[in-house]
Amino acid sequence: MAAVYITYSAVRSLSGDAADAAVARAEDLVRWQQQWRLNWEPDIQAWTLDRLPLMHIANFIYFWLHLPLLPIFALWMFLTNPRSYSFLRNVWVITQLIGVTAFYFLPVAPPRLLPDGYGFVDSMALYSPINYTTSEAGLLVNKYAAFPSLHFAWSFIIAVGLYQTLPWRWTRLLALVVPVASFWSIVATGNHFIADALGGAIVVAVGFLVALGIDRLLSSRRGRQAEGDVPAEPLRTGRRRAGSESDDEVAPRCRQETCRSK
Repeated sequence: MAAVYITYSAVRSLSGDAADAAVARAEDLVRWQQQWRLNWEPDIQAWTLDRLPLMHIANFIYFWLHLPLLPIFALWMFLTNPRSYSFLRNVWVITQLIGVTAFYFLPVAPPRLLPDGYGFVDSMALYSPINYTTSEAGLLVNKYAAFPSLHFAWSFIIAVGLYQTLPWRWTRLLALVVPVASFWSIVATGNHFIADALGGAIVVAVGFLVALGIDRLLSSRRGRQAEGDVPAEPLRTGRRRAGSESDDEVAPRCRQETCRSK
């Protein structure tokens, strides 16, 4: 997992030079969303900005409850349900590989980096002391890796794992809120379009399907290996030893002895 994340960060960094193309693709996304009436980002962000405490919560969720939460979540799954941990780890790796491929070949700017005329605000730069423009965020940060939203994809993985492992029903239902909170935070902070979230949902769905296929293939292979390891019943071969009697010879004699005893 560490190797995959290092590759992910490196690819994000390498694709960061294509600013003009990334902004152009983001503007194409805006036009596509307007065509399909999915341009909800300005309204969501404006509603959240009017309620400053909620804006701080959105900033906190976006920065701290995605990537920093993943190692804690992975440890929880490893300790409580190792089998599910292995499956969800595979899902995560697959989504990362798809994501870094998209980031490298098709970089897309987030709403907050579009020209001022679009009306988006970088809420984290305005209200959060720690954001992706500061040194705390790390050196390998690419501003043009918005599509697909892996933040949103990760939230589904976390929700599934918590639903499987949390002990009480109400906490399991609370786990389902994770994708909703993630969606709100990525849009309200100006870091992702609705289309980015849709892309993240598709990517994680593919990740689950591929991981499920891998899991079934490995289970089938283990089953065949287990069948091959069962020792076969030994066959009776070779000539009879001198003086021994066959089953066909013993049976009549037993019947005769039984009749005499009667």
